[in-house]
Amino acid sequence: MLGDLLNGAWQSIVFGVVGVALLAAGFVLVDLLTPGRLGEVICADEPHPAARVSAATHFGAALIVCACIA
Repeated sequence: MLGDLLNGAWQSIVFGVVGVALLAAGFVLVDLLTPGRLGEVICADEPHPAARVSAATHFGAALIVCACIA
Protein backbone atom coordinates (compact mmCIF):
# COMPACT_ATOMS: atom_id res chain seq x y z
CA MET A 1 0.00 0.00 0.00
CA LEU A 2 2.78 2.45 0.86
CA GLY A 3 4.54 1.47 -2.37
CA ASP A 4 1.46 2.46 -4.39
CA LEU A 5 1.27 5.80 -2.59
CA LEU A 6 4.94 6.54 -3.24
CA ASN A 7 4.59 5.46 -6.86
CA GLY A 8 1.59 7.77 -7.33
CA ALA A 9 3.39 10.67 -5.64
CA TRP A 10 6.46 10.11 -7.80
CA GLN A 11 4.38 10.06 -10.99
CA SER A 12 2.57 13.24 -9.95
CA ILE A 13 5.88 14.99 -9.34
CA VAL A 14 7.25 13.88 -12.72
CA PHE A 15 4.13 15.00 -14.59
CA GLY A 16 4.16 18.28 -12.68
CA VAL A 17 7.75 18.97 -13.71
CA VAL A 18 6.95 18.03 -17.31
CA GLY A 19 3.94 20.34 -17.17
CA VAL A 20 6.00 23.28 -15.94
CA ALA A 21 8.53 22.60 -18.71
CA LEU A 22 5.71 22.57 -21.29
CA LEU A 23 4.34 25.85 -19.93
CA ALA A 24 7.77 27.45 -20.13
CA ALA A 25 8.33 26.12 -23.66
CA GLY A 26 4.92 27.43 -24.73
CA PHE A 27 5.69 30.86 -23.30
CA VAL A 28 9.06 30.99 -25.07
CA LEU A 29 7.50 29.86 -28.36
CA VAL A 30 4.76 32.50 -28.21
CA ASP A 31 7.39 35.07 -27.19
CA LEU A 32 9.42 34.22 -30.29
CA LEU A 33 6.37 34.51 -32.55
CA THR A 34 5.18 37.88 -31.27
CA PRO A 35 6.90 41.18 -31.94
CA GLY A 36 8.47 42.77 -28.89
CA ARG A 37 8.76 41.14 -25.50
CA LEU A 38 5.77 39.05 -24.49
CA GLY A 39 6.22 39.78 -20.78
CA GLU A 40 5.82 43.49 -21.44
CA VAL A 41 2.79 42.87 -23.68
CA ILE A 42 1.08 40.75 -21.03
CA CYS A 43 1.72 43.30 -18.27
CA ALA A 44 0.50 46.25 -20.35
CA ASP A 45 -2.57 48.21 -19.23
CA GLU A 46 -4.47 47.54 -22.48
CA PRO A 47 -5.42 43.94 -23.31
CA HIS A 48 -3.49 42.43 -26.20
CA PRO A 49 -4.38 39.32 -28.25
CA ALA A 50 -0.95 37.83 -27.50
CA ALA A 51 -1.87 37.74 -23.82
CA ARG A 52 -4.92 35.64 -24.66
CA VAL A 53 -2.81 33.29 -26.81
CA SER A 54 -0.34 32.89 -23.97
CA ALA A 55 -3.16 32.18 -21.52
CA ALA A 56 -4.69 29.61 -23.89
CA THR A 57 -1.29 27.91 -24.26
CA HIS A 58 -0.89 27.69 -20.49
CA PHE A 59 -4.45 26.43 -20.04
CA GLY A 60 -4.01 23.76 -22.74
CA ALA A 61 -0.76 22.48 -21.26
CA ALA A 62 -2.36 22.40 -17.80
CA LEU A 63 -5.27 20.35 -19.15
CA ILE A 64 -2.87 17.87 -20.74
CA VAL A 65 -0.95 17.46 -17.48
CA CYS A 66 -4.19 17.02 -15.52
CA ALA A 67 -5.38 14.37 -17.96
CA CYS A 68 -2.07 12.52 -17.66
CA ILE A 69 -2.15 12.52 -13.87
CA ALA A 70 -5.79 11.41 -13.67
